[in-house]
Amino acid sequence: MSAAQAKRAVLWRRIRRACYVGAAAAVIIPTLVFIYGYLFWEAPDEQKLLNMKQPITITYADDSPLATVSSDGSREVVRDLNQVSKPLRDATISAEDASFYTNPGFDFQGIARSVFFMFTGSGVGGGSTITQQFIKLDLELNKSDPDYVRKVKEIVLAFKITNERSKDDILLSYLNTAYYGRGANGITAAANAYFGKKPSEITPAEASVLAGMVQRPKGNDPREDLEQATTRFNYVLDQMVKNGYLPAGEREGLQLPETRGQNDWRIDRRLTPDQFKIKDQVLRELEEAGYDEDTLAREGFKIKTTIDPKAQKAAVEAATTQAENTLPDNIKTSLVAVEPKTGEVKAYYGGGGDVGGYDWAVAPTEPGSSFKPFAVLAGLHKGLGIGEFYDGSSPQTIAGTEFANAPNVACDVPTHCGVREAMTKSVNTVFVNMASRLGPPAIADAAHAAGVPTEYKSGKGSTKTLQNADGQTQSGIALGMYPVKPIDMANAYATLANQGKSHTPHLVREITPREGPSIKIHNEPVKTLYDESESEAAKLAYNTIASMFDVADHAKRGLEGNRPVMSKTGTHQYLDTKDNATAWMIGATPQLSTSVSMLASENGRNVPLEDNSGTSFYGGKYPAMVWQQFMNSYHKGLKVEQFKKTDTIGQFQDIPLPPPPTSSEPPSTSAPPPTMPSDSQDQDPTTSREQPGDGQDCGGFFEPPCESETSSPGEPGDVAPTRRFGE
Repeated sequence: MSAAQAKRAVLWRRIRRACYVGAAAAVIIPTLVFIYGYLFWEAPDEQKLLNMKQPITITYADDSPLATVSSDGSREVVRDLNQVSKPLRDATISAEDASFYTNPGFDFQGIARSVFFMFTGSGVGGGSTITQQFIKLDLELNKSDPDYVRKVKEIVLAFKITNERSKDDILLSYLNTAYYGRGANGITAAANAYFGKKPSEITPAEASVLAGMVQRPKGNDPREDLEQATTRFNYVLDQMVKNGYLPAGEREGLQLPETRGQNDWRIDRRLTPDQFKIKDQVLRELEEAGYDEDTLAREGFKIKTTIDPKAQKAAVEAATTQAENTLPDNIKTSLVAVEPKTGEVKAYYGGGGDVGGYDWAVAPTEPGSSFKPFAVLAGLHKGLGIGEFYDGSSPQTIAGTEFANAPNVACDVPTHCGVREAMTKSVNTVFVNMASRLGPPAIADAAHAAGVPTEYKSGKGSTKTLQNADGQTQSGIALGMYPVKPIDMANAYATLANQGKSHTPHLVREITPREGPSIKIHNEPVKTLYDESESEAAKLAYNTIASMFDVADHAKRGLEGNRPVMSKTGTHQYLDTKDNATAWMIGATPQLSTSVSMLASENGRNVPLEDNSGTSFYGGKYPAMVWQQFMNSYHKGLKVEQFKKTDTIGQFQDIPLPPPPTSSEPPSTSAPPPTMPSDSQDQDPTTSREQPGDGQDCGGFFEPPCESETSSPGEPGDVAPTRRFGE
């Protein structure tokens, strides 16, 4: 053998030995770990897990108590598996672990899938049996161990439990400790939360809903996402058929059952209606951030909100003062106040009513003319300054549809109407002409840039905002024809007030576990308008704001101390009538942006807006009165801050028309005749149900035409005409 061959032989011998050692280690080390864990690792105990739940404390921004969320109502356990209906047991096994009664506590194929998904990123889950999921609930396993260590512990302890306890006993412990969403821990609470029943009364269809909830407690809730919930419901039923638990013929006739309201099962009457809605939004916000109620209870978290108790009191007083004096019970008022510099929600009023009632502050409704500033922003982004002039005459046919202003609303020179004047007087045809010139999608882009989300999620799934079902955006967007949530409108105006820098609106400042430091939930990077530089975003914001400086004073809703404010009213038409469906007032100072929205609802459907006298009203009336009262209260004692001026964009100053040529003919005028009341006249708004009231928004797209007999303080002309696109 040559020297080279000898060297190769030695090398291969070493390699073989290394392989032998590696193979032996691959067997011996896991075996030793398995033996050690089996002997010394403590398996979780059902009662221990139940006792880990602690009350969740929610406070105002000043640490004063707001609400307490207790798990006491969800701790009732099932003592005998026979107290759980057979369909519910079968559905749980089919959905989570079809081989439960035959596996050793873990599933080799499931583990292989989980490892494959972990390394390739090509999927999720697939590796946990029911026994392992019960073990996962032990907080200590999840607290600090890496994923691979946790997985090893799950396998070892699952095998250990399987050898020490019966399968029925393990299944019972799992059902008693699993989290089903809606704050329901355990199957007793879950059956009540979703169907108002006992576990023994659950039907096959209801069982398929409950069994499907554990995988994604929020996403599979029919009240959150009907489409996803239906998919999961059908999957569980199909698995029951596949595993022989449900006849195929019976499966065909099963439909997704109706569930209870999400909060119906545990309404805390100790809370006021607005406190309950704040608590609900806080928990929803944290769940979206990865902290569901089950996690919060296991750590005994304290949640500090952004809500200023004084501001909240002022919001409730402003809303209820108007309701008690002049508005019927069917009027639903919402008020959301956002701090521009942080995105913190300082006051949140979702409509009063009963504890646990619908939250109108997150109900998408048409904002009417309060959406007009985004048309201005879209123009500025394309270099068109607020000194530009448009045809504001009325009526006009624009893009094939006739539009009109209120008869008593007109620019000084109707065919030569500046953006400032059009915003102050709410001249609809100017903004429709802007939409036609810019393209309606540009206005949607401007609103999205300011913080209006691109989609909303509801029980029916996700819906794209600011567009029709076919994806098209119509010119009526300039007059607020597409529904937007009050909290998002407040935040979009806050972006303008914050020099074009936007934050995610939020009600949670930080959360603190029983042990450990506080955790900031919202650390998202600040966004700028159109992702421009801060200086360019500030220019876009200031130039937009400059078009709104005179609106509040024109509507006689200015703030005390001559405090500068940008604002806009809005009203939307009720179907094809002359009545109104929604009325808004939105406005901001550098310190606070507040939206106030009103609509009327009876028996789950919207009805026309009317006050106690039966008179229809507009954004410049009661919404503006609530807004003004709240904003004056909030700013009392605060320094008067000015909006920071920037460079101008495009044509900033209004350029008047040249004087008419000398002529012997008497000069003509396009101004309203002397007998027509002007916007500034303070008239009695109750003389006629058909008249334009304070700040009426009428005569525009999707809104009723205004009557010309009278006018009252506010902004007439916000409402769009009854002739719509596509008609």
